[in-house]
Amino acid sequence: NGVCVVEKIICNMFIDGKHYTAYKWPVGGKPMFAQIADNNEYEEDLQQYFFDAPKYGGDIWSRVIGCDGKTIPEMLKMAQNLELSSEMADIDGISCYVLRGSTKYGKVTAWIAPERSYNAVRWTVEKSPSDIFNGYRIGDKGTGLKKLLVKLELTEFLPAGKVFVPSGGIDSGTRKYEGSKETTDICEWKASEISLNPDFAALGAFKFKIPDGTPVTVTEHMGISYVWKDGSAAPDVEGLAFDEIDKILDESEPCEN
Repeated sequence: NGVCVVEKIICNMFIDGKHYTAYKWPVGGKPMFAQIADNNEYEEDLQQYFFDAPKYGGDIWSRVIGCDGKTIPEMLKMAQNLELSSEMADIDGISCYVLRGSTKYGKVTAWIAPERSYNAVRWTVEKSPSDIFNGYRIGDKGTGLKKLLVKLELTEFLPAGKVFVPSGGIDSGTRKYEGSKETTDICEWKASEISLNPDFAALGAFKFKIPDGTPVTVTEHMGISYVWKDGSAAPDVEGLAFDEIDKILDESEPCEN
């Protein structure tokens, strides 16, 4: 009816060294589907993406997409020309040391706040065509990328014991391609629950909670229909998953061709 409806989705993803398993469902609804992959190379690529991507909390660990999984401290440590500013800088009323250096991943700068448990309240990574993006020199990929600037601003902290822990921030990525204008993507994140010593067993954090009857895709056997049953994916000999998929299709809007 001309109104954009925001639907909250619960999404669980597991990587255990043997499999990658993911499943999701609408809040208040039932699971839509599950996916299982046994390819270790595929799993490693996904793991690095999940660790680095802003929307999955990569910023919290100062990880940056395109830097082979290196954190800001790791990149500053490898810089050949690491410099410490002679004067403190003020970031939103917080006094900070400023560290900067050039690496094969680009120019890295971090604003370190002693009064925030020496967390970086801001950091930037600026890449040019001569810098590395996940193992490849940007200029050799033929993308036309002339500039990439990734910036994090930590806007909120929560006390956890004797230290401060980042609890909110804004990540921005600015790109400039040859013959086009600059574009900027912004990701704002907020942590609602923080525990430095969580009891994973009590939380059930790594237990599968997929209801029986959920349609399952096994990437190594795409031609076979599976359904979740008794804690694992089983061939859908009774056609349960197909019945569920047919029901979803029947309730959806028809399309031509």
